[in-house]
Amino acid sequence: MLENFLRSLPSPGTGDIAGLLRVFATTDKRQLESLRALEETFYREHLSLWSRLSEPGANTATPANGDKRFDAPEWQLPFFRYIQEAYQLNSRYLVQLGELANLEPRAKRRLQFQLRQLADAMAPNNYAATNPEVIKLAAQTGGESLVQGMNLLAGDMARGRPPQLSAT
Repeated sequence: MLENFLRSLPSPGTGDIAGLLRVFATTDKRQLESLRALEETFYREHLSLWSRLSEPGANTATPANGDKRFDAPEWQLPFFRYIQEAYQLNSRYLVQLGELANLEPRAKRRLQFQLRQLADAMAPNNYAATNPEVIKLAAQTGGESLVQGMNLLAGDMARGRPPQLSAT
């Protein structure tokens, strides 16, 4: 069952993230400088986030840029606010990394698409342990919501695919 489900998932194909690393391994000094600057900004933004959120009484929530996934008030609790904002920094870094890649246009668009998919897949709202709405519902239902979710997953695996994928 699980094997069939895993086989039905799309393969990464060409233009994958390993390809991005190869692009930067064989690039010129100017592009390497752009990459270094991007990484430096990424590190500084994470340090700033830690600094801002670690201050006693810090209540400077950064809006989720219209991202509806983080509208629930629970996302403003300090731990979940950190998770959300760190995700946004990481996601933005991946997108910018794809923009830096020196590839032919079609390959670059494909890589940028894959990096956006990766960023969406790593969103904290996708995982029970990092989604305060899931945790709240699990607490309210005595864990029944998690049991229902696992039953749905088991049904998907028994069919060999999630319901969004067709059998053809």
